[in-house]
Amino acid sequence: TELAALTGLGYLNFQGASRLAGTIPTELAALTGLTYLLSFQGAAGLTGTIPTELAALTGLYSLDFDSATGLAGTIPTELAALTGLGYLNFQGASRLAGTIPTELALLTGLTHLSFSGSTGLTGTIPSEITQLRALTLCYSQQGVNQCTS
Repeated sequence: TELAALTGLGYLNFQGASRLAGTIPTELAALTGLTYLLSFQGAAGLTGTIPTELAALTGLYSLDFDSATGLAGTIPTELAALTGLGYLNFQGASRLAGTIPTELALLTGLTHLSFSGSTGLTGTIPSEITQLRALTLCYSQQGVNQCTS
């Protein structure tokens, strides 16, 4: 895609892009200059899985899939390579499935992690994640959204 040529881009926001459709291009991984935000919040037309290639964006602080209801599959364990990540949001990404990867506990700088409304996820939140010191963790339990810190 043409976006991949913008290697110096620091901020990319598709928030509310309700007409955005198709899969997340793996070529976004070439945007190694992204540091602050990669947001797909409200991009309900996105389909497919979260590309494992996004793990190449090691300088990224915020990754947001809030209400990206068309995304399916599991949360890639490769996202644990995003060591600069402070904000990770899967809230309302209701078609994601499987368990929450324990590897996300390697993101020691996380201050916000949300799974609220991600009804396809199964199992419990790994205890290793709940041990992250500065983390506010949001999740759904019996249909009720809760946050702990």
